Amino acid sequence: MATCRECHGKGSVQCPDCKGKGKKDYGGFLSTDYRECKLCNGSGKKKCGVCNGKGTI
Repeated sequence: MATCRECHGKGSVQCPDCKGKGKKDYGGFLSTDYRECKLCNGSGKKKCGVCNGKGTI
């Protein structure tokens, strides 16, 4: 098995929705309504889609 090139063996990647911050502005233009990111549940990370979270392919 080889190390996954997408996640570099970690099994997770930065959340594309909140860009790894864990919080996102759901209020819109000029808003400060920051809440937990719904896509990553506030972790800032998502399971790697290439290796399915295993870290190897």
